[in-house]
Amino acid sequence: EMSGGGALIDIGIHSLDRTLYVLGYPKPETAWGAAYLMLPHLAAPGGMLFGASSAASAEINVEDLAAGMLRFKNGLTLIFEASFAINRPEVFYYTELYGEKGGARIDRDKSLVLWRDEQGTLTETTPAYDLAFQPELIYERQLAEFRRRIIHNDLSEHEHDEAVAVMRIIDAVYRSARSGSPEAV
Repeated sequence: EMSGGGALIDIGIHSLDRTLYVLGYPKPETAWGAAYLMLPHLAAPGGMLFGASSAASAEINVEDLAAGMLRFKNGLTLIFEASFAINRPEVFYYTELYGEKGGARIDRDKSLVLWRDEQGTLTETTPAYDLAFQPELIYERQLAEFRRRIIHNDLSEHEHDEAVAVMRIIDAVYRSARSGSPEAV
């Protein structure tokens, strides 16, 4: 009742938005989704929620796991999942991209790994620069950027379009989870 949504809309939306940003916000065509409430006992006292021991009892009435697949008008396919609670000893976040000539992975610690086809051989490179994530600065940076945009009247309509596109995708994934069929975005 108080959460406003399950794993997909609460935490998965951020990974989805980041991946769409990297891809240049391609136009979605079809969404397939599944949502499960399978492990509510992990939120009970002594259970594991977000990989940490849960101290308080909570009634869970939203999905603890959502998974989906998106097909875009340009032929791209995106597969994702988000979970509050999962039978896994650690929390993990990552984004992987694959293409004809290579791929990339960004892990929770923001380390970047690149894979490339170099003359028929798959190579792996870890760029030597720091992508360290500083969670204590996230809100400070967002507020500073918001303040800058207001002062300089720099409000882009394009960014609103991106936010609406992400919400349309989330809505289509939830519709698909209910119907059991792919849904138009």
